[in-house]
Parts: sequence; C-alpha cells; structure tokens
Amino acid sequence: MLEDLPNLDELYLSGNPDLGRFLMDAPDTLSVVFKTGLRYLAADNLNLTRVPEGFFSEAASLRHLSMADNPLSIVPYLPPSLESLNFSGCHFKRLTSGRFVAVPFLQTLVLDRLKYLSEVQAYAFEGLTSLDVLSIERCTNLRSFHGRAFGEFGPNVCSVRRLSLALCGLRELPQEVFVDLRRLEVLNLQGNPWHCDCRLAWLRGVNMSEEETRELRCFSPPHLHNKPLMSVNLTHFTCKEGLTHHEQRRHVVVSLLIVLCLIGGAGVAALSYRRAQPLVARWWESRRETLGPTARGYELINIEPNKAEQEDGFVWATASSSSPPSTSAAAEKT
Repeated sequence: MLEDLPNLDELYLSGNPDLGRFLMDAPDTLSVVFKTGLRYLAADNLNLTRVPEGFFSEAASLRHLSMADNPLSIVPYLPPSLESLNFSGCHFKRLTSGRFVAVPFLQTLVLDRLKYLSEVQAYAFEGLTSLDVLSIERCTNLRSFHGRAFGEFGPNVCSVRRLSLALCGLRELPQEVFVDLRRLEVLNLQGNPWHCDCRLAWLRGVNMSEEETRELRCFSPPHLHNKPLMSVNLTHFTCKEGLTHHEQRRHVVVSLLIVLCLIGGAGVAALSYRRAQPLVARWWESRRETLGPTARGYELINIEPNKAEQEDGFVWATASSSSPPSTSAAAEKT
C-alpha cells in the first residue's frame, strides 16, 4: 500500500499497538516511504519497547519525529537530519552521555512526562549545537541534573535558547549548568520542590520575568516552605538551618581556633617532656648509686673473647644472684 504513495510527506501511525509489534518484527516496513522523502512521522503510543537496528537507515529526509508514550527504555539510533523530536512519556531512567550527539541539526527536543527519569548525566545534550527549545516537564522523579549536562568548553557545547525544567522533582540545580548557555532567553524552573539553602542562592540573582517566577517557590527548609524564591532574602539561603552566612563563618573560625589550641597543647606537652627528661635521668642515676648493683636488672660478667666456648663454669649474674660465680668446676678440672 505504501508503495502507491510516492509523494507522501507526513505519516501518522499513532495509537496502533498491534502495528507497533509488527514494526518491531519487520523493521524495513517504512523504508519505502523513507526513500521517497518522508519528512514527518508520528509514531506515538504504538507499544514499541525497542526500535530495531536499521529502522531509520533510509530516513535521510526525515525532519520531524514523534515517538511519545512508547515504553522505550533507551534512546534509539536517530537519523541525523532531524530538526524536532518528541520522546514524551517514554520509560527512560537516565539520559546518558552522547545520546543525542548524532542529531546536530535538532532544534526542538521534548522530553516531558518521563515518569521513570531520575538523572540527567554529564554531556547528555552535548552536540546539540542547533538546539533552540528543550522541554523536560512533569518528570516528577527527576532528582539529579548534572552541571555539565550541556557539555563544556568546545564546539560541541549545547547552547539552548528556551529551557523548561518545570514541575519536576528537582531540589537543587548546579550553577555551572548555565555557564555556557549564552543564548538562553527563557528559563522555567517553576513547580519543583526547591531546597533553598546556600547551594541555590545563585538562582536569586538570575534575571527572569514575572511569568517565569510566579510559581518558583521554596519547598524546604520548613521556615521557607511555599515562599516565593525570588522574594527570600539572601541571608536566609544557608546550608545549616538557622545559621546566617556570617554565623557560618564564625563557626568555621571557632572550629579552627579549637584545632589550633589542640595542636598548641600537644606542642607544650612535648616541650615539657623534653625539659623534664634530664631531671628524670639525674634522679634515676642517684637511685642507682643508692641501690648498688641491684638497681640494674641484669649485669654481664666480663669474659675474654671466645673464652666462654672453652670453659664450662662461667655464670651469668642476675639481680637475685649476690654471690660470685663458683670455681669448683675449674678446680676439679685441674
């Protein structure tokens, strides 16, 4: 049937689970329309658990692809000609490095409603140098967004113009995420359970419109719950509840003083020991003179070299042996 549509420009297949199973078993099914220059494909909700290898091998003209609401667990190989892509509602758990590097002309990327997504790793969007819009909304389990998710320092850095991370599960966001986003014009961070401490204080200085900050609120700590983030005084962005930045510095100084005192005390003890050592030595010498030979634990009788090997009657004197060594053995030998 598709062979009879040589001028087909757009193809909508969404909402056909049985067709999805067929496409997984016969990956060449769409090759004929890809070859004729298909530009738009909607393949949403087809119950696709995987995209077979070579599925898009003939899709050199494909510009727009939507594969939303399929239980895909990994981002498949994509045709490099894509300009817009929608993977909303898929089952991705992590967005890892280099997943989109093969689509350098991509301008719009929609990753909404990824209920299993928990982490966006470093360099996940590296290579998307033409990206204009990135939407990651309603990903309620998203907890971690790496500071280098867009890459760093080079021609492959992604520089998005409109970014939305609204209604996700983010409690914090590294400032370095935005270091290389020089084209960024619109930023939507509303609806996240932000933890307003010193690590998020930088956000207080970002220039955003009233529309972008209307629902940008603190979720924690408790004394800032539900307060508009942009109206919270910077002195309340602390990393220890109840302490201001000045108090935190004071605690650091006090801690350093305690450490220095401990080090100084150890030094004084060592110096005192060195000074007391000669006094102890003199006291011990006087005790030895008073007690005599028994002050020493053991004494060795002087014997001529190698003579011990020739005589049988030599004796080791100890503190309990006060009499001189016996010479009876030597007399008997004579």
